[in-house]
Formats: sequence, structure tokens, C-alpha cells
Amino acid sequence: QLLFALTLMTALLSRATIPQGHDWQFGLNLFLLPLAQSAVNTKTDIHAALRGDPSKKVIVLLGDVDKNMQWSWINLHRFVRDGGAVLIATDQDARMTSICRISAGPVRVTAADSKYQGFDDCPIVRQFSNPHPLTKGLNEVVANRSGYISQQTSFNARWSTIAAFPAGTRGPSNRRAVGPLISVMTSARHERGKLVVMADHSILLNSMLTHADNALLALNIADYLCDPGREELYVIVDGQPLGAKLPPLMPEI
Repeated sequence: QLLFALTLMTALLSRATIPQGHDWQFGLNLFLLPLAQSAVNTKTDIHAALRGDPSKKVIVLLGDVDKNMQWSWINLHRFVRDGGAVLIATDQDARMTSICRISAGPVRVTAADSKYQGFDDCPIVRQFSNPHPLTKGLNEVVANRSGYISQQTSFNARWSTIAAFPAGTRGPSNRRAVGPLISVMTSARHERGKLVVMADHSILLNSMLTHADNALLALNIADYLCDPGREELYVIVDGQPLGAKLPPLMPEI
């Protein structure tokens, strides 16, 4: 099923014309496609997400992750500790108690060969943790006015840096110390517990998946989260759960 998604996404992204509508460009249709093609059923009752067996569930939080937050971050940490799979992706400042902190950007790069199309706030990331399922096949990923992961907790968890910004990257107010773009927390108690943290959700937008290896990263994330045995998927964008019917792949003409 994920192979089907890869084939379809590759065909779409190689088209001479990509839909130019504002809603489509800033939508998440292409990223959600491989999730929908997995064996996981999309659910809308987010209150039920933390009930039952976490090892059978996937939670995806994108954009404004604090908006309409229905659980405490401590409870989400316990969800991962007990086998749940989670993606948190945002470029906004987010203090996630017992998990980590994402500091808002934009980060800026100094080296010319790290500026995508000459923009210093669109860093080209080439430093990946290998081998890791998330970095399989990646050469470079392009971010867009991203934040950075500035703190990580170690309580009942192990952290790995998956993607790091180029040397010399600076944060707001010209800060020198900038943390990773992508990190993974795995449970010290349950072999299936995992949390992917990204300091830039825009990497997963339809329009951004046409750049560098962003589409492959999106597929790797979907494959990593929806490993065999996962049965329920909860997708929450800017505080709103997506319905069982995910957005259409292509806009209506």
C-alpha cells in the first residue's frame, strides 16, 4: 500500500503542472495519502485516542499544537512510553512538558550552498542520522522559516537527532546555539513507543513536497509511524481533528 502511495506521489510530483490553488498548495493532501493507504483507520474522537492500547494507535499533531489541546503533554508522553506512535510538527514556540520544547524561528543559514534559491531562511539540510528509517534515501531536505528543537527530556525515553541544520545556522536575535530540525524519542519501556518531532510542519505541505527530498521524507515518516499492528490514526491540524474522509488528493477542476 505504501508502495502504491510512493508510485502515485512520484507521478504527481513529476508532472509539468502542479495545482496552483492557494488551499491546495498549503494543504496536506499528499502527506496524508500514504497514511490513508496504510492499514490504519482514521478516527475523529480525539478523547478516545489515549484510551485503550497505545501500541495500536498513531497520533499526528500539526501546526498550532497548543490550540484546543485535549490532553496534557505528560499524558502524551505516557502514551509514547506505553507503545504509542506520535508525530508532532510545528514551527511555532511550543513548550511540551516532559517531552521537549520547540523554539520558533526563523532560523537562518550563512553558507551560500545551504540557502535554497538564495533565501537564508530556507535552509538546505544535509546532515542526517544514518542508518535510520526516517532518513532512508535522503540526500537533502528543504525547510522554510523553521523553528528548532531547543530542549529534550530524558525521562523514560531515548532521543536521537535525525536531521541537523548546517554549521553556522542562527536562530532569532542571532542566537548561535540552534538545536535539531528533526529528532526522535523512543520509549525506554516499550519497543513500539516512538515520537517524531519536527520543528517545521511546512515541510509536509503539498507545495513543499515538490522540493528536494521532502516527499521521500514524508513517506518515510508515514511508513515509520504506521508500522504493522497499528489500527487507529488520529490526525489533528491546528487543533482540529480531520474526519474519517481525508482531503482529496487533487483539487476539483
